Amino acid sequence: MDTSEVYIKMCEKAEEIQCGHIEFDSGDCYGYEAVSGMIGVFTEGKFRYRDEIWLPRQDQLQAMIKGENHMHKLAYGFSAYFHGTVDPLCEERGRDNYTVDADNSMEQMWLAYVMYKKHNKVWNGEDWIAK
Repeated sequence: MDTSEVYIKMCEKAEEIQCGHIEFDSGDCYGYEAVSGMIGVFTEGKFRYRDEIWLPRQDQLQAMIKGENHMHKLAYGFSAYFHGTVDPLCEERGRDNYTVDADNSMEQMWLAYVMYKKHNKVWNGEDWIAK
């Protein structure tokens, strides 16, 4: 599970995801802000406080866009997005502003994919911007 400053900042700025998640489930991770470095894991469900930032796990990010798609179609679209190729399943071209390198975690990349597919936004290193 990614608990880096970068991922906390990406989650904090992803308002569309934060607004839709008002109650934590057991095992959910949260942080306070990218500079504090404070991380917690809930052992039982509770409503989240205003200053707590939900840090979705990879499986939770995948569930946000899986819908009726089979996992292979989801994985194919994800791969095509990060290779910058045209995805014949959705006919879109991805990652115009998001640079993938060896330091990116899978959570960071799945969050970028979710934000692009669901909200047409890309990460510019500081914030999510409309594409």
